Amino acid sequence: MPRGEKGINRKKRANKFRTFFVIASEGRLSEPQYFRHIASFLSKTKKLGKQVIVEPLYREDNASDFRRVLSLLDEYKSKYDLKKGDQLWCLVDADNWPEKNIAQAHQLCKQKQYEFCMTNPCFELWLLLHYLDVSLIPEPMRLQIFAPASSKEIGQFLHDTLKQVYGEGYQKGKISNIHLEKIPFALKQAFALELEKSHWTYEACCTRIHILIQQIFQTEPPDYPLPE
Repeated sequence: MPRGEKGINRKKRANKFRTFFVIASEGRLSEPQYFRHIASFLSKTKKLGKQVIVEPLYREDNASDFRRVLSLLDEYKSKYDLKKGDQLWCLVDADNWPEKNIAQAHQLCKQKQYEFCMTNPCFELWLLLHYLDVSLIPEPMRLQIFAPASSKEIGQFLHDTLKQVYGEGYQKGKISNIHLEKIPFALKQAFALELEKSHWTYEACCTRIHILIQQIFQTEPPDYPLPE
């Protein structure tokens, strides 16, 4: 449910006092589906649903280009009225991108006042934190997992972890609601690992998705605890 279109005069809008989190992602399948589950959860939460709306943007093409991701946000911003506090997020993966392109994307987001979120190497890193208890992994292996890795390696590790725990591996575009139950666990691990410290660099695995998730829920925590 986007905000009212520009040029339309309405005396009262049901979503006037809600904060919007508009999310455009490089990934066409898993990311929108993941955030669609969060949006569905929020809409069913009586008090929180009146305060926050999460709106993942969809696209038909598979172009792996941050300019295409930014254009989705540009189109949304030009079409709908936004208010102070609304956030527009650009989510991209580092895999297969030259570092100069990442820097350019980051700079463009700053200019446009969009939130920039790069995950190195890929979105599956964030999903992995929902299931993998990092505290139980010996230090040498932990350093190996969270050192710069390829998206194929992270994806395979996620697949193997899910297969071992639930009997079914990971497939792109098939994100189940089980992730909602695991969000607090993923948040705590991401903050403990300080994955945002190396954000948009190639020094280590990193992401800011947990920052986005925390901001979505900070106004009215759901039934499970979130980090302070």
